Parts: sequence; structure tokens; C-alpha cells
Amino acid sequence: MKSQLLVIATTALLFTACSDSFLDRAPEGNYVDATFYTSDEALEAATAPLYNRAWFDYNQRSIVPIGSGRANDMYSPWNYPQFVTFQVTALDENLSGAWSGFYSVVTMANSVINAVEMQTQGSVSEAAKTKAIAEARLMRACAYFYMLRIWGPVILIEDNQKLVDNPVRPLNREEDVFQFIINDLNYAVDNLSEQSDKGRATSWAAKGILAKVYLARSGWNNGGTRDEGDLELARQYASDVCENSGLDLMTNYEDLFKYKNNNNQESLLAMQWVPLGEWYECNTLLSDLAFSTEVTGGVNCWSSYNGSIDMLQQYEVADTFRR
Repeated sequence: MKSQLLVIATTALLFTACSDSFLDRAPEGNYVDATFYTSDEALEAATAPLYNRAWFDYNQRSIVPIGSGRANDMYSPWNYPQFVTFQVTALDENLSGAWSGFYSVVTMANSVINAVEMQTQGSVSEAAKTKAIAEARLMRACAYFYMLRIWGPVILIEDNQKLVDNPVRPLNREEDVFQFIINDLNYAVDNLSEQSDKGRATSWAAKGILAKVYLARSGWNNGGTRDEGDLELARQYASDVCENSGLDLMTNYEDLFKYKNNNNQESLLAMQWVPLGEWYECNTLLSDLAFSTEVTGGVNCWSSYNGSIDMLQQYEVADTFRR
């Protein structure tokens, strides 16, 4: 009889434990969307990956051949010479790495914006919400500015869920991509402060990038001429940064490349890699760039990159130190 009562009691307990309210409970001790965005510190943590992890696939390797390779600033007979010799195909791993990397930034930025707008609760301040959205929109603009200059027309994404629901999307026109970038950067200019924690974006960073965007757009598909309106905006933003930001050039050119000078007085916006951090958070690019472990603190490296003749000719012959 006692055993039957025990079975009945246990069965009743199981049915009670499996009720809807039990299944709907958030895991104790674990962060989920509904419990994470509850403080200003949580928003700081949510935007931090936009400064490193989101950019990893582009920074890991693609950045050098797509950037310096296409510009003929460097050459290597082993490390992707096709970017210098104009033999790149659509199947190139560096192109796919860059594409996925940039859209990692875009989709992560969209996630932050959506979370701030829809999921924040508790003691989160309005200032922290605005700052997080501005940082996300700044990074999204940077990613699209890279993509625009590499591919031209690209797919604009503001809502990740809409993309999941309908993944087949047309390319957007270049002029629309430019305007999207400018809109994001203007929001960042208006909503980021002039001073921030070391390594974090400021309104000066947004203005500096806006100057580059307007400079690029001024000669975009203009038949060799420049749009004077865009040139004037580029001049205004660049002048504002140079004259009013308080930033200045470092005295010694060599010091720019030393670890201890990360986020120095020349820096407007920079990736924030974690020294000896986990994969996706650490900077693996240095292994491709460095010629010796002596300059990486013992970290393995294997660079075969060399400065091109075109790059060397950018420096005055008498400037033997910089050259």
C-alpha cells in the first residue's frame, strides 16, 4: 500500500514539475535574451564583439590581399599573388572570407540594435541604449563601406529575421548603399560622445569615416570629375577632426607599430583584439605580416610579403628611416 502511495505521489510530482510554467522558466545562472540586457554593463558587453570577433574572417587573412594586394602596395610569390596579377576568380577563398566577415559585422550590429530596441529592461539607461545603437550603426556603416568599394552593389540588411524568412535578396544600387552608410554614420556622429573609454568609438571616429565616404562618393562614376558638394563635406568633416578632436600625430613614426601604443593619440577607430585570446578574439593576422618571431614576442609567423616598387616610391629617397 505504501509503495502504491509513493508511486501516485511521485507521478503527481512529475506532472506538476512538467507544467507550462516550469518549462517556461529561464535557466538559473545562465544569460538568455530575456535576462541579459538588464544593465548598462550588459550593453557594453553586447557591443564589445563588434570591435573584434565580428571582423575576424576579414582580418584573419583577406584584408591584406584584398587591400594591399589590389593596391599593388605589396607582393608575394606565395601568398595570393593573383590579387596583384589580376587573376582573382569568384571562387577565391579570400573573397568568400571577406564577404562572410563583413556580413558577420552587419548581422551582429543588427542583433545589437534589435536587442536594445526590443529586449532591454531593468536599470538600463537611455544613454546606454543610444550609445550601443550608435556603435552598432557605426560598425555596420564601416562594413558596408568596405563592401561597396570591393564589390559595388551589395545586399542591404537591416532586419536579420526578414533575411531568414526570405534569404533571396536583390543587390542594392551603389547610390543607395552610399546613402545607407551616410545615414548610419550621421546617427553615430549625433549620438556618440566626443570622449569614450579607450578603444571605444567616438563621434570623431564617425566624422573621420564620413570624410572618407564623401571623398569616395565625390568621384564615384563621375567620368573622371569630382562632385564639389561631396568634396566640400569631406573637407569640413576632415578639418573638424584635425582641428577640434584633440588628436595628434605621434612624434616617431616607428612608434605606431608597437604594442604599447595601441589606441594612441592618432587612433580614430581600431579593432580591439584580445592578446593571447581565444580564436576569433585574438589577432592572427600578425603571423602573416611578421617576418620574424623577434617582432611578435615569440608568436609563430611566416610572412613572405614584400613592399612593392610602387610602395617604395611613395617615400622620399632621403627618408631612409620610414622607407
